Amino acid sequence: LSQSTCNYTGGRISSGVSKHFYTSFNVTGLPMPLFLLGAHLIAGQSSAETCIRREIQATVLQNILFSYIRRGDAMIALGDFNDYDGSAPDAVSSTPTSLALRLLRDANPFTPGDELVNTATIISDQTKRYSAWYGSCTSPHYSMIDHILVNNVMEKRITNVDIPHNYGASCGGYESDHWPVIVTFDTSTQQGRHDDVNNTATPSTSSSSSSLLSSSSISSDNSTTSTSSSSDLTSGGTSTSTSSNITSTSSEQQNTSTSTSSITSLTSTLSTSLLTSLTSSISAHSSSSSSSSSPPNNNNNNNNNNDYGDSSSSSHTSSSNVLAIVLSVLIAVLFVYLVLRDVRRWYDRVIAQATRQRAGDVELS
Repeated sequence: LSQSTCNYTGGRISSGVSKHFYTSFNVTGLPMPLFLLGAHLIAGQSSAETCIRREIQATVLQNILFSYIRRGDAMIALGDFNDYDGSAPDAVSSTPTSLALRLLRDANPFTPGDELVNTATIISDQTKRYSAWYGSCTSPHYSMIDHILVNNVMEKRITNVDIPHNYGASCGGYESDHWPVIVTFDTSTQQGRHDDVNNTATPSTSSSSSSLLSSSSISSDNSTTSTSSSSDLTSGGTSTSTSSNITSTSSEQQNTSTSTSSITSLTSTLSTSLLTSLTSSISAHSSSSSSSSSPPNNNNNNNNNNDYGDSSSSSHTSSSNVLAIVLSVLIAVLFVYLVLRDVRRWYDRVIAQATRQRAGDVELS
């Protein structure tokens, strides 16, 4: 994280995201699954350690976002990220204290540009871009640390973005120190607020709309953690150069699990087909053997002897054929197993190499 603004000079830090939840599901009108991630990152703008921890947490989430961006999902990432976003200046033009939002917007670090955009940019009046306050009750400081990020698939379907400030900053009541960020989508069309002349796809005829709300309540202390993910960062001496090793990539594990399931299914299908063929062959040879060894004709003793001889020879030949088929099937099954094993090993090496390369790219940068 060579561009980190935290100026952290301490020792090794290992941190995970303790307050997050993500899922993928189908929504009427969307031609692909919708991926939804909610998170609550560590607070604190004045400490270098909390700053770097927030960047580590954002890196862990970036890996999760990357796996679903790569899959082609529509995407929404929201929550109390406890930092500001330079791409969507808030009411007082707060300066980001960490790379957290930049890392989250850049869901695919291997391609130029950001994959996610901050929906707050749609609020044209910058003075209304604030979602929280802190400091003195009589002279509060307003800022925006609650964000809803979307990819271009969902950005095209936005119909409204609002932060209703229908209660004031007060220490004497039960109101939250946050205000909700509300984004409304129309999934019945691929063109919501923004017209896209290059989009020639035919809109869905079904009508469906939904609203998403982001505030501190989304990522409360009771938030569900769906996976255990962590990232390590090491920095020695007084150097401001840091490195990050991604130690958990649940998405790759999920892909590996999917690959294993596919291989298992393929092996089962091949085995079933081979066994079916074997059974059919055995049945056919059994029928042939039965017809060859039919009761001899009592009217002709010479023919009886010949029939019994032919039957014995036919049975011997049939047994030999069945044995040959069994051996052939076993060899075929062994061959399929070896091929699938090599494919699985190759897949695991590719995944491991990609993970190491990504961690190395972050470290080298």
